Amino acid sequence: MRAVLVAAAALLAWWLVRMLARRVGGAVDASVPKLAGALFTDAFFVGLLAARLCYVLRWWPEYAASPWSVIAIGDGGFLWWTGLPAALAFAWWRTRRQTRLRKPLLAGLVAGLLAWFALGGMLSLLQRAAPPLPDVAAATLDGAPVRLADRAGKPVVINLWATWCPPCRREMPVFADAAQRYPGLDIVLLNQGEDAATVRNFLERQGLALHEQVLLDPPSQAMLATGTRGLPTTLFFDADGRLVHTHMGELTRASLADTLRKRFGTHVDEYTRECLAIDVGASLRAQDVILTLSRLMRIYGKPAFVRSDNGAEFTAAKVMRWLRDAAIGPAFIAPGSPWQNGFVESFNGKLRDELLNREWFRSRAEAKVLIERWRQFYNEQRPHSAHGYKPPATVRRNWSEPDTIHPGLTA
Repeated sequence: MRAVLVAAAALLAWWLVRMLARRVGGAVDASVPKLAGALFTDAFFVGLLAARLCYVLRWWPEYAASPWSVIAIGDGGFLWWTGLPAALAFAWWRTRRQTRLRKPLLAGLVAGLLAWFALGGMLSLLQRAAPPLPDVAAATLDGAPVRLADRAGKPVVINLWATWCPPCRREMPVFADAAQRYPGLDIVLLNQGEDAATVRNFLERQGLALHEQVLLDPPSQAMLATGTRGLPTTLFFDADGRLVHTHMGELTRASLADTLRKRFGTHVDEYTRECLAIDVGASLRAQDVILTLSRLMRIYGKPAFVRSDNGAEFTAAKVMRWLRDAAIGPAFIAPGSPWQNGFVESFNGKLRDELLNREWFRSRAEAKVLIERWRQFYNEQRPHSAHGYKPPATVRRNWSEPDTIHPGLTA
């Protein structure tokens, strides 16, 4: 869908460039609009190439595991904020001897970007209004009945697929890898229109250990319930069962990791329930975790333990070495057991319901400002039932911290 939006925005921009070029010099030279259109096309593809290369570099560890996926541009892996400067620079360089074409070209590029933003915003609004996690009756490979709606309560990724679909077959190893890397995520590979024997034979031939993730939907009810028009299609639902993202086409390791990665890393003091920090970014790496924890330790002191889930950014060898050197014990929850980190799960639910689901962030800078403002409100003003409806910051100020590290204090 997003590829269609990009194509629509590009066509609009191309038309605008030709129209403006016709006004600039088309009356004198009929080749001017064609030349302007060709220059825009070149700049557009240069921008796409730069956006793709930067995305690949950013997610190189994921692409290195499957190098051929670098050319699978259908995964939607582009960084527009690197592609746009490249396109503008190329257009400026190509028109160094034809400066009269610069205004039409730049106007077209800006108009295309604005159109893409507008169409993307409309898509986001449509997704927010989309129906919740569908209540579809499915079955395991052993024939046990299952209802998809019963899986609400934690993030769910539903991949609609079939064994006869080549892109579906290619992305199965991606989901097998994700099932191991993201144990707290519920991955459902919902086969459409095939029986258990066909699916089981396929998994055995491919050597895929996905029997627990695969469910059967012989009548293809899920495609009807979600309005899906093709396979493969991957639907991302949050813990409340709301559709937050849709990807039609083949997923790569990088694009799946990019979508699944927590965009908002939260750090909560389990004693005061105070939110110490919220990191905002397109992805969180091990180095980001170390920098944030180092900053918090300088402000609040060193904790005895750091509790977290088993995300790659927390279990990385670099983070483990840093914790060991700082004499801090890691306290990982059991895979697939978010209730063991209930304080953070509860906080994330409040953050999602009171802010994230109500705002449309137009830029990362705006997201940082609004999220930091909400964090301060949560700490300083919002009452917390666990503390007699006192804000967490009030509890911290009233609590006299001992000289030694309290064994129950975590961050």
